[in-house]
Amino acid sequence: MSDIEMTKIFMLHSAYAESKNILDQLREEYIADYNAYIDSEGNIVSTCTWTKGVETVFPHANYICLVDLDTNKILPFIPQQEFLKLDGVKVNRLPLDIIQPPLSIVYYVGVSYPDLDLIEKIFHK
Repeated sequence: MSDIEMTKIFMLHSAYAESKNILDQLREEYIADYNAYIDSEGNIVSTCTWTKGVETVFPHANYICLVDLDTNKILPFIPQQEFLKLDGVKVNRLPLDIIQPPLSIVYYVGVSYPDLDLIEKIFHK
């Protein structure tokens, strides 16, 4: 991994960690962690998690992991942007103008948790 790639990962983690600390103080919902790594092809890949029954604010990422603790079902590595476009998935983009200086980071507030069986059929064929 090059120094530039390491710097990108460090900057992304730092920006999300800083915003998460601020949001933890301002919001009642759980603020999901942002995770990033370099894959085998040298691409930065980012992930976050949304757990059923937990009011969650989650960051923009390449992939989202969906968790249902009642059924112990976990659906990892769902492409987040495709997931957000599905019928039945309801999220609101969180305005970050409450943070000064404003951050160029995107967070979503989970409003309506999706049907995991349907998501599994679409993404894990």
